[in-house]
Amino acid sequence: MGIVIAEKPIIEKHQPDCAVWELTLLCNFKCLHCGGSAGLSRKNELTFAEMTKVAEDLKKIEFQRVSLIGGETFLRKDWYEIAKMIVDTGLGITYVTNGSLFPNNEKLVKQVIDTKPSVIGFSLDGGKAETHDYIRGYKGAFAKLWQSLALFDDEGLSLSVITAVNKFNVKELPLIRDLILGKGIAWQIQICSNNGKRFDKNYFLSKDEYLYVAKFIHQSVKEYTTDELPIAGADDLGYFSEKYPFCTINYNCWDGCKAGRSNLGIQSNGNIKGCDSLPDEYIEGNVRERSLYDIWTDPKSFAYTRNFDKSRLKGCCAKCRYGVVCKGGCVDIAHSISGHAFENSYCLYANENNLG
Repeated sequence: MGIVIAEKPIIEKHQPDCAVWELTLLCNFKCLHCGGSAGLSRKNELTFAEMTKVAEDLKKIEFQRVSLIGGETFLRKDWYEIAKMIVDTGLGITYVTNGSLFPNNEKLVKQVIDTKPSVIGFSLDGGKAETHDYIRGYKGAFAKLWQSLALFDDEGLSLSVITAVNKFNVKELPLIRDLILGKGIAWQIQICSNNGKRFDKNYFLSKDEYLYVAKFIHQSVKEYTTDELPIAGADDLGYFSEKYPFCTINYNCWDGCKAGRSNLGIQSNGNIKGCDSLPDEYIEGNVRERSLYDIWTDPKSFAYTRNFDKSRLKGCCAKCRYGVVCKGGCVDIAHSISGHAFENSYCLYANENNLG
């Protein structure tokens, strides 16, 4: 199939949508690929009062929803009060969790349900228990995850699983598919970036493995209905492929990285990034020094996406006919591949057209 796309980006101005908010870095897992190297809490994590001001600013900026992450969100003692405050502010809420704390904890399950999340996302990083447990650094993680999924499925909540792909689990994608097929669980597949301190860069996907992931998603979309297998690649997969266009939900409307445009990352100590996955060099400020509203509305903030210029493109992206639209794809994955925000040699279109 051919690709039809405007010569200019579809989104000319930033349109706030989702803020990914790290409530705490405290975690009971030690995942190999964790970008924040979670385990202990950050020093001086935001207080409830400070978080209330952040939530008010998110609403003022007109963000639609907040995705609460960790660490492990539910290890923060006042998570429930924070979540209720966010909802009362008028923001939608979702969670991403390792799923270990819900079995035999009826109170926690009821509290989560009481906040009325639109979806609960569980990290699923292996089709085999031993693979998942190894990556997550927690023996028994796989079993607890499935117990938790069953608990919330019984309550009728919308559920998803998120798989971060690396060399350890890339060939287990078919096994994961078979585990969730027909269960009404949405599946998001994303690529492990190599920015985490624990992640050995040798475990980052090769170009061939990256292409394998794209092909797997594309073929799964063609083979199964959305009722059987609601599957999608994240924004770090693509772009403009003629062979595997269905590997991402944005295959026909990608207009550049959403960091600082429609997405936002908030660290538990108040640091602000366009995307929580990005290296710390992308911190735009801290809400203890400037309000989130001031950081977001500052014309100098998030310049790498908001004020993009095609002269920043490097390598194959500089040669690409879609470069001015695509802007090098996901900034985080470009960094992982090339060390540069605007050079992505794994890009599907670049490889299909031998842009090198």
